[in-house]
Amino acid sequence: MAEVQLVEDFTEFLIDVKQSGYSSDKLKRFDLPNGGIEEVYLNDAWQYNNTYSGRNSSIGYETVSFRTNRINDRFWTPVWGMNSISDIIDPDFVFHFQRTIEKILSQTDRKMPIRGPINHNVYPYQYDLEVEGKLEKFTASETISKNEKLLYVAKFTGQLLNHNSWESISDKPWLTKIS
Repeated sequence: MAEVQLVEDFTEFLIDVKQSGYSSDKLKRFDLPNGGIEEVYLNDAWQYNNTYSGRNSSIGYETVSFRTNRINDRFWTPVWGMNSISDIIDPDFVFHFQRTIEKILSQTDRKMPIRGPINHNVYPYQYDLEVEGKLEKFTASETISKNEKLLYVAKFTGQLLNHNSWESISDKPWLTKIS
């Protein structure tokens, strides 16, 4: 199969989720029976799901699906996913984490919109994101520190989903061939 990349519409959707997701009325949040949380954000063609468990230490995964049948909302194809593990190391940072991470995610990097910008200062905190790979397949880590003291760390892996499921790229409107 030829090398492919996600289309610009996908990237724009993921940026919209990250930048406005927590404060958007498009985001629906559900408590799960196992104690976890699921967040769902959708528009006409795309659906984002974020499922996670835990607060100070957490594990979760995000998926983005493409609506393959616009007549019946039940037909979505997962096209991208990312999993995560994270730890708030400093117990005093727990009270500041949510507001800080929302500010960081509102500055999502357009070239790699998985979290926040590569480096960002949200006084008095320093945010750093290190990524290996491209949006189609990557590993990443993010940290938040204050005065060089590590407060929070997270690890991520992500990749395309279902990209080898069909013979023709024309059956996958979320992908484009790379020249």
